[in-house]
Amino acid sequence: MALTVLEKDSSKGVKRVSREMRIGLVSASLVLFVASLFGVYQAFSRPTATEEPLMLEYRHEGRFDYLAYSRPSYVYGTSESPLASSRYPIKLIESLSMTYGYHPDKTVPREVEVTAVLGNPGVWQKTIILVPKATRTGDFTLSFTVDLAHFLEVARTIEEEIGVSRASGYDVTIVASVSDAEADDKLTSQDSSHALPMKLTGYFIDVSGDLVHRYGDSYGEFDYTVQLRPSTLFDSTTLNPPKTPEDVSTKTLGPEDTVFLKLLDGMVFSFSHWLQADVPIILLEEEVEITATIEFPGKWSRVIALVPTTKTIGPLAVSFPLDLRRFTETLDTVQRETGISASARSLTINARVRTLAQTELGLIDDEFAQSMVTDLSGDVLRWSSDLEKSEPRSLETTQTTRKQEKYLGILVTQARVLFSSLAGIILVLFGFSLLLYFRPRPGEPTEIERRAERAAKKYKDIIVDTKDLPVVVPGENVVLLDSLDDLIKAAQGLLKPVLHKTEEGRHVYYVLDAATRYEYVLTGETASKSDTPRKEA
Repeated sequence: MALTVLEKDSSKGVKRVSREMRIGLVSASLVLFVASLFGVYQAFSRPTATEEPLMLEYRHEGRFDYLAYSRPSYVYGTSESPLASSRYPIKLIESLSMTYGYHPDKTVPREVEVTAVLGNPGVWQKTIILVPKATRTGDFTLSFTVDLAHFLEVARTIEEEIGVSRASGYDVTIVASVSDAEADDKLTSQDSSHALPMKLTGYFIDVSGDLVHRYGDSYGEFDYTVQLRPSTLFDSTTLNPPKTPEDVSTKTLGPEDTVFLKLLDGMVFSFSHWLQADVPIILLEEEVEITATIEFPGKWSRVIALVPTTKTIGPLAVSFPLDLRRFTETLDTVQRETGISASARSLTINARVRTLAQTELGLIDDEFAQSMVTDLSGDVLRWSSDLEKSEPRSLETTQTTRKQEKYLGILVTQARVLFSSLAGIILVLFGFSLLLYFRPRPGEPTEIERRAERAAKKYKDIIVDTKDLPVVVPGENVVLLDSLDDLIKAAQGLLKPVLHKTEEGRHVYYVLDAATRYEYVLTGETASKSDTPRKEA
């Protein structure tokens, strides 16, 4: 690397920059300018921000739940022994009045009919209508009379007609049938068939069985009044059924309980669905359809609508009855008619939900499915999957977010200002270096300049620069000396300063002593001669 040499221009008194330094300054400023232009190009060629699509994260949550109603049984501690029957002598009965009250869980039109099934077990059976089929809505109570004498007369007439011997007793079953008047499929309607068995003989009528029958949150209830003739056997002429023991009641079971299919009296299912998103949901609309599929796996199946297509605003929650007994009866009928041999009887409950959710990031239009499977051929109700299901989803929305881009660790907008400013400063520096490089430069110092500079350094305490020479007056003696050293000696002897005047092409040194002027002129000619002293008058 070349050393920088600073020299002093004796004629101008300024420092001059060497050629090597000027070349280095031009080169360095040029490199910096090119680099700054590259930075400007990079900063302006990059976008200040990019748009990225947003991902909307959400989650489907579905849940089945149910209540199972079990008939009174010793298993659940709801009955300790069979109910005792109530016996009444036929000869003392003047009338037997009965009522049937039904209390539904919801108010919908229902068809109701009350019949009496009279028969000789294994021989014959006859159905007698007590209350013709009618439509009722909400809670209702039906009243009717049971004519036991008429029943005995019918029974004996039938036996005479068919030629069988008279039986000692007959079965009489009072049946109250309630069905959904608007149900499309009887397998899914909330039907109830409540049977109250009696035993009729020539002397007594025995009433047994449960007076109350529950189906989900609905229930039906028989009641009766026996009007008697006065007698020694009974203290009253009006008799009512005995009170049901407190421990005889329907047992309500949930998913955590063991449900025995043989004791199952009915079930009410519920299904709920909700949507969770990482942004607020502005409007939520949901549509659900729930079906049941009963089948002999691989051989026969049937799809039954449990909940028709239903729309809701907000989180979804629906409930529906499920009568496993009717499903089992249907499978029995199919197996008997077709001769299907199958050990498994499958029931699948399917819930399909379509969700429309409006959020600040866009619309969620999605579907969710959840199903449960059980085998109806078992003794205990078991489901093959969990009642709850959680399913995460994501959606790339139409909205985007602006992300500020960076270059060399700073924002592109800031980088544009920085590199543009830097390029402007370096451009000025580069122009200055070019001006310095190409400006006219003084030549090399002459011998006169070098000797004058050396004299100024050597005798800096004696030589004094002056702008003008004093005018030579008449009578003044001028003594010209041949060397500056002689003039310095004269000045030291006279204790006078040496005055110095720079003129074009020469340097004049002199000492004034009264009427005598001692003078030495440094020119190109004198600079090449020796410093031998020479005096002139």
